[in-house]
Amino acid sequence: MGRRIRITNEIRSAISQAIEALGSQSELSRRSGVPQKNLSNYISSANSLMNEATWMQLHPFVRDFLPYEKTAEKKDLLTVCHLEGITTRAEIISELVQRVAECDELDEHARLTVIRLLSRK
Repeated sequence: MGRRIRITNEIRSAISQAIEALGSQSELSRRSGVPQKNLSNYISSANSLMNEATWMQLHPFVRDFLPYEKTAEKKDLLTVCHLEGITTRAEIISELVQRVAECDELDEHARLTVIRLLSRK
């Protein structure tokens, strides 16, 4: 089983706002692929956790309603890959290499070392 995501009040509110924006739980369910019953349980606090896979399905529809998404310049790699349709190992490694190359927190030697390790087959 994958990672579990804690459903915070911010997430609960974002799901509710996405439902309102789309018109119904059924519509959010249809578009995201998340069962309507699960959506109902999330916003009613019947469930306090959700699978990471479910979060990845919901995130594109709720992200604009999350307070930290509005201010965050960079999104986590899993979200970026999902939203951009990056699925193959080569595509994910390419994305990682790009992020490492742009990382100001690493010195040049560290960046090159990480890129070399990522580029190994």
